[in-house]
Amino acid sequence: MATYESKKYAFSGANLSGIGANNIADGSVDNTEYQFINSLSSNAQTQITGRLQTAGGTMTGSIVFPDDTSPAPSKIQMGAGTDMKIYSNGTYGIITSLNGFYLTNNDASETMLLAIPDGSVQLYHNNVGRFQTQAGGCRVDGGLGIGTDSTGSTAGELRAADEVTAYYSSDERLKENITTIEDALDKVNAIRGVEFDWKADHIKKRGGEDGYFVRKHDVGILAQDVKKVCPEVVAEKEDGTLGVKYEKLIGLLVQAINELSAKVNK
Repeated sequence: MATYESKKYAFSGANLSGIGANNIADGSVDNTEYQFINSLSSNAQTQITGRLQTAGGTMTGSIVFPDDTSPAPSKIQMGAGTDMKIYSNGTYGIITSLNGFYLTNNDASETMLLAIPDGSVQLYHNNVGRFQTQAGGCRVDGGLGIGTDSTGSTAGELRAADEVTAYYSSDERLKENITTIEDALDKVNAIRGVEFDWKADHIKKRGGEDGYFVRKHDVGILAQDVKKVCPEVVAEKEDGTLGVKYEKLIGLLVQAINELSAKVNK
């Protein structure tokens, strides 16, 4: 079968003869290679019912799909059945997927988002999962900054640039075996209030000094002192270091004041 190179031949409308649709539809033209034809324009529209399959090529225009309205849906469909579809309902752009989907970079070496049907939605940073929805709420892996940058914070650390309000369950109806803290004043006296400097490796782990969240010189108490007299308010972290649940010290301090007040009033 002869083929024609577009640079060698040019046809005008007067020299063209029509090709009946049956010549293509009945299979008499098969595997035909169509070259560009110079100086040829047409205002005719091409309607394709079925499938358009291409191998490479670059489009300079747009393929426009109308909004997806019944009874004639207009979707970009990938795979068989309902594997994946992309469409607009006239208000929102919609992506549907039978088995969930990934959002990755060009070579799929870095995951950015993972959505699982009847499961979680996970957000990634540099291929590491950082945020995940769960049945009971949300999980953040790493530090969390509210109104501030969390880049330098350690895993599990919360940094807020403004006030944080938290409510704890103190209702008597939720508790049993209630007793008064004994020798509360002596226990408080065993806990030192200290000034200190954080070690360099700890400052580095927390992202360096910022003059607000992280300062070299600081004040506080020592978890080891607290553990000796009130171990209930001390927790051991995964790395073996100790942390104090400062809000739990309120009960100890209140009772210590009560004991001191009783001594003063005698």
